[in-house]
Amino acid sequence: MREAAPRSREVNGRRSRPCLALLAGLLFLIAQGCAGTDELTRDRAAEMIGGSKAFSAPISLPLKKETGWNLRPLSDNESEAEAQARAAETYYQAYPQMDALRRLGLMSVRATARERPGENYGVWSFDVEPFLTEKGKELAAGGLGDQGTQSVFLARRELVEVMGITKASDRRAQAEYTWNEVPTAAGRAFVFGSPEYESLPNTLRQALGERNQTKDFDKVRRGRAVFQLYDDGWRLLSAQ
Repeated sequence: MREAAPRSREVNGRRSRPCLALLAGLLFLIAQGCAGTDELTRDRAAEMIGGSKAFSAPISLPLKKETGWNLRPLSDNESEAEAQARAAETYYQAYPQMDALRRLGLMSVRATARERPGENYGVWSFDVEPFLTEKGKELAAGGLGDQGTQSVFLARRELVEVMGITKASDRRAQAEYTWNEVPTAAGRAFVFGSPEYESLPNTLRQALGERNQTKDFDKVRRGRAVFQLYDDGWRLLSAQ
C-alpha cells in the first residue's frame, strides 16, 4: 500500500507533461503574434502593396466616344450609309489606338447621324460611339470609367521587390519598391516588334509611333508606399 502513492504521483506527472508542453507552445505563438504587429517586414509590405486596390487595378485604354463629328459630303447625293462609313474611317484615322483595337477584333463603332447637310450648314454631323465586340469583352477592364466609357485591359502591375523600409517615426514607415507591367494581347499591340504590333498595317504603326502611343512594358518602375501603425498592426496608407 505504501508503494501506491509514489506510483500514482509518477503517472500523473507523466500525464501532465504533454499538457504543459502544449500550453507553452500556445503561449509562444501568442507572444510571437503580438510581437509581429509592431514589425513591418519587406514581405508584409510587399503583400499589402500588391493586394491594394490601386496597385491591382488594371492598366486600361478607354474607348473614345465622339459627339457631333462633322464631315463634309463628297457630293450632293451622298447617301447616309456612305457618309456613316466615312465617319467611322475618319474616326479611326484620328485615333490610331482605337484603330489598333479594331484590327485586333476587339471593338467597332456605330456612327449615328445627328444632322444632315441641309440642316447643318452643308455638312454631316454624327455621333460616333465605340463598343466592344464579344472578343473585346473578354479583355474588358471591368466596370465603366468616370464618363461611363468602357475600357480594354492592356496590362497588369506586377511587384518585383521591396527595396527597403525606412521609419519616419515609431508609427510611420515608408517603403521603396520596384514594379513592372505585364501586357495582355491587347497591350502587346502597342509594343514595338511584338507579333501583335507587326500584324498592324504599316501606316497604322507609323501613326502610333509619331504620336508616342507605343508602350514599353519591360521598363522597371520605382514606387513609394507609406504605412501607418495602428493598434492592430501596420496598414498601407498610399502607394505611388
